[in-house]
Amino acid sequence: MKFSVLLGSALHSLKGNARRTILTMLGIIIGIAAVITIMSLGKGFQKMAVSGLAGEDNGKVTVQFFYQPDNPQSVRKVEKAFSKQDRIGVESIEGVSGTEIPETKEQNYIFGVSIPTKKSTEHVVLGLEKSATKESLTVGENISQVDIDANKKVAIIDEELAKLLFSSPKQALGHGVTIDGEVYYIKGVKPTSKVDALQAIFSGADPYKAVHIPATTHQHYHKKEENVNGLKVFVKPGYVAKDVAKKVETHLNEVGSKHTSGKYTFIDVAAQMDIIGKVLDGLTYFVSAVAGISLFIAGVGVMNMMYISVSERTKEIGIRRAMGATKGSIQLQFLLEGIMITSIGGIIGYVTGVLLAMLISNFLPFKIYTDWTAVALTVGVSVFIGIVFSVFPAKSAANKDVIEILR
Repeated sequence: MKFSVLLGSALHSLKGNARRTILTMLGIIIGIAAVITIMSLGKGFQKMAVSGLAGEDNGKVTVQFFYQPDNPQSVRKVEKAFSKQDRIGVESIEGVSGTEIPETKEQNYIFGVSIPTKKSTEHVVLGLEKSATKESLTVGENISQVDIDANKKVAIIDEELAKLLFSSPKQALGHGVTIDGEVYYIKGVKPTSKVDALQAIFSGADPYKAVHIPATTHQHYHKKEENVNGLKVFVKPGYVAKDVAKKVETHLNEVGSKHTSGKYTFIDVAAQMDIIGKVLDGLTYFVSAVAGISLFIAGVGVMNMMYISVSERTKEIGIRRAMGATKGSIQLQFLLEGIMITSIGGIIGYVTGVLLAMLISNFLPFKIYTDWTAVALTVGVSVFIGIVFSVFPAKSAANKDVIEILR
């Protein structure tokens, strides 16, 4: 029997039991949708994390070098860890295509700023306000545009920090708080809120303790402290970044302008991106595999439906066999029915998963990402489930005794 005839017969059979077919597809749709949603969001987060690490150097092999003084307290007093002569020396090393001093970008927060207290030192988050604030304060006043334009040394602090330093928010007003040697007078206290917890934790700062000052004031009084203690080194194509980086590290630690008072170290950005990418990939696939367990349950549902279908169509099988249909054609038809159920369910599940991921991404700081892997997974898994869970019912239909059926 022609394949096209078998395909049409299988489709007609599924239409004849539309309700049962849709209910059976539902499990496949939910399973595939869950996997695609997780993969799309996972890939989107991975691209955001990796591109954030790569920054503006995406596409170039970059190694970041840093200077670490022997005395950590002197880190802000280092005017230039990488001199012009250092850069010339580094650029002369084989495999180096160029160097660049990282630009100091305008920031909203500085993490890990130290504030002395009566008993110890607190590491807090420093918020830089570029315009007049409109916070709902517990007590006091907001930072005004006049404060920003005049570079005034005023500050707003969180309630928790106010209680730690001055017992109560009200008592904090008018008092000073020392930031990098400069005294800022507290003009307001705001309710405590968490600020970018991830970055705060990495820097050792308490995300629930923050001081907000005018950005212009910080730039005016602390600009000399924004020192050059980093260097980007670009590696030529065809060279191993780690090998070139070790040569540069050895050179700087031997003849670098600050080699006598500290140590030069490097971070292989490309290697870090690769590691982070692999870790996030593994995590995404693991979570997807857990969600994919539902596909196994859906497959059992497909098998159950196919066995019921075989049982209900015993007479049809007998008549077709009596008219010359082979066991192979009977088996293929039932197999096609199972594959069609899972494939159609898989397509609907893929579309549903992508739409769901897009909806969720509206509430996240990154966009979803889908590629051929997700499409191949959908098609492959759908067909695989259709074959695995339909082959036994199909064999059962093909092996029925024609004489027994007709009797």
